[in-house]
Amino acid sequence: MKRYRYNKIKEIVQSKAIETQEELAAALLEEGIEVTQATVSRDIKELMLIKIPTGDGHYRYALSPEENVVLSGCLFNRWTTVINLNWWSAIIELLVTVISYINYKASGCIHWLFWRYI
Repeated sequence: MKRYRYNKIKEIVQSKAIETQEELAAALLEEGIEVTQATVSRDIKELMLIKIPTGDGHYRYALSPEENVVLSGCLFNRWTTVINLNWWSAIIELLVTVISYINYKASGCIHWLFWRYI
């Protein structure tokens, strides 16, 4: 529902001159989406809408040109997190393998020493 609401907000802002949060809430209601002022305020912040001058002394909401940069940065952060997790899992797997091998060899040596001297 949130993604749908975000898409509708983007459509409304691009097609109409929305000056206030109340106007945006009313436009969403016309689309069948009932929202509170707090929800509209949060959506404006999360979508990074900006106010631009209309030329007649008023301001209207518009999409920020930085939106794509932030979203791609967010995607980059997710990929680096996945890469870091894969790197750590590889290190842990290597350590477990080495420790298991050392344990195997050590138990063999102890077993050999035990039978040799008894």
